[in-house]
Amino acid sequence: MKNILVVLLVILLALNGCVSLKKYNDLKTETAGLQQRNEALGSELGALKTQVAQCHRNAEHLHAKGMEAFKKSHYDEALDYLEQLLERYPSDPLAPSAAEKVSELKKISTGNYQKITKTMDSLKDPRAKIDLIDKEMDERYLAPMEIRKLSRKKESVLHDLKLQEDMLRHVIVEDDPTQGLKYYRSTRPSIQQAGYEKSFYVELYFVQDASGKKNFRLKTRYAGNSWISYDMIVIRGDNGAQAEVICKYPEKLSNMSDEKIYEWSDNDIDDDKVNRIAKAHSITVRFHGGYRYSFSLNEDQMLAFHEIVRKYHSLK
Repeated sequence: MKNILVVLLVILLALNGCVSLKKYNDLKTETAGLQQRNEALGSELGALKTQVAQCHRNAEHLHAKGMEAFKKSHYDEALDYLEQLLERYPSDPLAPSAAEKVSELKKISTGNYQKITKTMDSLKDPRAKIDLIDKEMDERYLAPMEIRKLSRKKESVLHDLKLQEDMLRHVIVEDDPTQGLKYYRSTRPSIQQAGYEKSFYVELYFVQDASGKKNFRLKTRYAGNSWISYDMIVIRGDNGAQAEVICKYPEKLSNMSDEKIYEWSDNDIDDDKVNRIAKAHSITVRFHGGYRYSFSLNEDQMLAFHEIVRKYHSLK
């Protein structure tokens, strides 16, 4: 490079004839600067080559560790090494090989996850599902994404288990051997006050005969200081599902004491409509008659409603 710059300088001098001393010195200074820049670039190139070589050695180390762990079926360790390589050295020649092995690891994880969930679906008991998840998560290889998905499934099953335990605790069975019937009812409070003068009772329960046939019934009651003369109950979920129950004699009765008026009814209610309403997050009840009263089921009433429906479906 130095020789080339000198030749260029001579050519310029030849073309321009005599030049001033100032121009000559300026050209000389510029030439020296270019020479220094060329030397600095050469040093930088050398440093970059050294850095690239070091990066490749690091990538080789991660690749070798990852492949060795894979051969030993230490898949978590293999995935860690190979993903480090891809994150830190995505342009390294070994990156495609690492990406291919990571894809293979993900296929193994997905296959294991599908096997676990298939076995889970065949189990009915929530406790057995939880035990299966714990066992398989210890024994099978699962990538972080599959671990998170299984953990969410476990949380859902734990929630179902709690609901099942609550159902067993709060749903009682009343036998009527004379008619061969069983009545499944909730022990939770089913009454709701409307100020000091009125109260409304709403209870969903179901009856099962000796053949195993089941049907839902709705028991309602009003107590207050004046008649409402209700002849229909409308139950509506916030999901739009609705059931209408006609309350007529002999299912609907009433009585009056010195202090209060009582009206009550015990009626069949459509099973399919109950099942759709049970999917709602909140349920509104309206007493229809000479007067109308509407209210949302409180927490105890909602729990009782869902527990009865769950018990209904748990029986064969």
